[in-house]
Amino acid sequence: MILYITGLFALGFLFFMKKRLILNGPFNKVLPALFTIKVLCGFLFLYVYSEIYGQGELGGDAGVFFNESKKLNDLFFHSPLNYLKSLVGIQNETISSFTNTMPHWSSGKQAILNENRNLIRVHSIIHFFSFNQPIIHVFVSSFVSVFSTIYIFRAIESYTKVKSVVILLIVSLAPSFLFWSSGILKEPFALLGFSLLLYCLFNIGFSIKKITLLIIGSCLLIGFKLYLFFAFIPLILFIGIYRFLPRKKLLGSFVILLLIPIVFSSFFPVTRQKLIHRIGMKQYDFTNLAKGGIFVAGGKYMYYFEPNQYHSLRFTNFKNDSLWPIDGSKTGEYIQITKQTDVSVVNYGGLTPPSIDCLSPGETYHIIYFAEESEGYISLPLIRDSFGQLIKNTPQAISNTLFRPFFGDEGSSLKYPAILETILLFSLLIIAFIKKRKLSENETKIIFSLLIFTFSLAIIIGLTTPVLGAIVRYRIPVYTAISLIALIIIKPFKIVSNE
Repeated sequence: MILYITGLFALGFLFFMKKRLILNGPFNKVLPALFTIKVLCGFLFLYVYSEIYGQGELGGDAGVFFNESKKLNDLFFHSPLNYLKSLVGIQNETISSFTNTMPHWSSGKQAILNENRNLIRVHSIIHFFSFNQPIIHVFVSSFVSVFSTIYIFRAIESYTKVKSVVILLIVSLAPSFLFWSSGILKEPFALLGFSLLLYCLFNIGFSIKKITLLIIGSCLLIGFKLYLFFAFIPLILFIGIYRFLPRKKLLGSFVILLLIPIVFSSFFPVTRQKLIHRIGMKQYDFTNLAKGGIFVAGGKYMYYFEPNQYHSLRFTNFKNDSLWPIDGSKTGEYIQITKQTDVSVVNYGGLTPPSIDCLSPGETYHIIYFAEESEGYISLPLIRDSFGQLIKNTPQAISNTLFRPFFGDEGSSLKYPAILETILLFSLLIIAFIKKRKLSENETKIIFSLLIFTFSLAIIIGLTTPVLGAIVRYRIPVYTAISLIALIIIKPFKIVSNE
């Protein structure tokens, strides 16, 4: 197996060494090194999710996705036809019998497409040649991630005076980008979609190749990070409006873009309210998981007990090491109500508004999830279908996404690399403004586009995410966009100038 793993790594390394295969110039030396660094970060990812989150075995979301993709892969050996049906989204009784104990597969009703299922499908395919070795899944993620860096570079290479190698290093060696794009989560595929859309939108002209990449990038974002696709919509509108305005393009495009949501809210109040409801339910579910608690089976829905209600419960045959997710096939994990308790009735992942039910002493319920409070939990005012509350939350949402965690925030030692990354990024941005070069109108348009994308995505993330670790992970495209703004604005020192 060691020889097999080494051989797969060597194939990836040699692929990126091929001159002119990917990029011209010195990149046949840079890209193999970048692939190697990403694989090493993949080892770090596996260590963190095994030793910190998994008690010696792959744990956390990465472990759940890995194990559920293996279960789906097992379906092929039971029924190849049903496995193929599961890949294209056809569900039947046989498929359900394999997936009914897969919590990540079953979640995601709030999304247009179930992003979790798409990731499980991809890794179920990788299992055919990984032989259940997580490191080979990391190889695939790292391989995909290198292409993300390539297309981010291609997106701005004509708008900056900074040397190409420096662009690649700044983009690819950002700690969050480097770590999360090498793991067994959605980021490698979502970031590839992000980079392809940037490349297609920022380069003038149409071709079959470009249209193909645009379609692939859009599908990747819709399939793996739908909110990231939504953040591109204001950017696309801005570029489209700019192209058709005869004069005062920048000001006119920006004003029209601001008017669009105002007009939309005024003329389509029902649609606006549905959107606010989706955002509010996403925030509510994420908040419940982040602050910890117990989810139990309660008929069609679930009951959610907050930690401050534990005094009203008695655990029956409950094992403290049986942390979330608890396999539904296990027995013995139950709670019994000891005194009358008002409890939240929730439909996790769904759109049904929460309600309150009163439970009587002596009633017993099976535990579905046991969630401990996240180390980086931060309290967010609940939106609760209120447009006014959503507007009030927006400044805090932007601030949380752009600048946190702070030194005084709760969290593990993993917050310090994130803090360092924030300091370095905004230091680079400040230096870029101090050493600003004269920009063309087209370069200014690209900067405005990136700023619009940055704030759009920052608002989406900040409104719904009450965990600092998750914010750091989700905001990778935000930080990438800010670094690109700095690289476009800055007048390079002679040692990094193309001139």
